[in-house]
Amino acid sequence: DQADALVELARVELDRGALAEAGQSLRQARQALEAPDNAAALNEGERRKLSSEAIHVRAMVLAAIGERQLAVERADEMGVVLKLAGDPRAGQKATALKGWIAARNSDDKSALGMLAQATRPTLRLAYALALTRANDNGKARAIFDELARRMVNDLEGALTRPRASAWLKQHAQAQAQAQ
Repeated sequence: DQADALVELARVELDRGALAEAGQSLRQARQALEAPDNAAALNEGERRKLSSEAIHVRAMVLAAIGERQLAVERADEMGVVLKLAGDPRAGQKATALKGWIAARNSDDKSALGMLAQATRPTLRLAYALALTRANDNGKARAIFDELARRMVNDLEGALTRPRASAWLKQHAQAQAQAQ
């Protein structure tokens, strides 16, 4: 539970731009996962799932500080961990994360292809933003609408829903002014 809470804390810190704090939270999460008393409490599948989440957020933090190559390496590592855990979508998840990394580093051309298969709300948001920058506002609007209406009660939804709603509101006002 502690490792999971620390990974979620790191996700919120990343969202708020507190990158150093996110890195520290991820270090603490790794220590919690490796602690001998926690090793007995988690089965191998649970440990791999928590580890893949920590690696996912770590890759995002690395991308946010401009360490694209290291971030891509972490995305590949996450794919391996998910594959070992038996996740049939491990490759897709790693590719989508690489797309987020590319988008974060202003490589929208690469990001569009890789993020098209994304299912996580934060990755879908990055896809919609990349579509907007590529002037595909129709497709972007559909994704923003999907994210704004998403009612699954999870942290990623809570972090993306207000941004998607704000984008929709801003673009509705801009359209009204243009007419």
